[in-house]
Amino acid sequence: MAANPTSSPSCLTRAETLLPPELEREIFEICALTRPVIIPKLMLVAWRVKNWVEPLLYRVVHISPERYPSLGVPLFTSDILARVLSERPGLLENSVRHMYIWSPEESTILSARHRAHIDAVLSACKGITNLFIMPGEAEYCTALADLTCLRQLAVDIVNLFKVYPARFADALFRNVTHLEIFAEAEYWEGSELASLPELTHCAFWNETILEIAGGAILAGCARLRYMVFLYVSGSLNQIEHASCAELALDVRFVALDPGAFDEDWLRGALLQQNYWARAEAFVAAKRAGEVDSSLYLVPDEKPSSDPSFAS
Repeated sequence: MAANPTSSPSCLTRAETLLPPELEREIFEICALTRPVIIPKLMLVAWRVKNWVEPLLYRVVHISPERYPSLGVPLFTSDILARVLSERPGLLENSVRHMYIWSPEESTILSARHRAHIDAVLSACKGITNLFIMPGEAEYCTALADLTCLRQLAVDIVNLFKVYPARFADALFRNVTHLEIFAEAEYWEGSELASLPELTHCAFWNETILEIAGGAILAGCARLRYMVFLYVSGSLNQIEHASCAELALDVRFVALDPGAFDEDWLRGALLQQNYWARAEAFVAAKRAGEVDSSLYLVPDEKPSSDPSFAS
């Protein structure tokens, strides 16, 4: 019996060999989210692909002199973002979800123009859910109050409170679940954090918070699940160990070295392992009896390199 020529693969029509549009889009989006730096090349494939992946190019915005090529995140400056905002304002507004702002004092980008650009971008990108602002920048960011979707915030609260005198009662903190604080305890009261209705994760760097505010934070914040003391020296001093040991009576408290903090932030934005994930795993192990409940030092671990993506 002769074969039906229409059933031969070589005789299939072009339409029959194409992937379903939904599947094709999903493949390109996964590729783009896995390594955002290749998105400009993907945009050259076809107009439909450009429309799918271009917004993902701006999903994670990392403004920093430090570069991490292995993570595949594109380079951004405030000038680049200002140009995109001017030419296509809706693109940034609907795309940016994670933003990291670090402009060291010795850098020429710490200028009035840079600050104006950052304010303009933050004013436009009201969908930001994760924001990291290095000390020295927050006092210029007058647009933060409009970020009603903000869930994760790392900020110098001393400078921030110069702009937002309502302090933690400001609407800026209404939906924040993860708060990383750069400030000494003398500038605020630990009990103030109890006013944050959604706060479940709190982290800080300064040892005076351990001594002065740590106990008040744990006692006053019933919703708090994790409190993390961050250190970068490779080890704790005697005073820090003594304070940590006392706070460790509460299973929610841990101390850890996050390593390169901007790299750690990027990993979190890409849904890889960051210090929050390490803290959560350690506390879970203590609750399960797998780790002595009196321990508080989270062991150093090599971050997972498995690429993934977040909403």
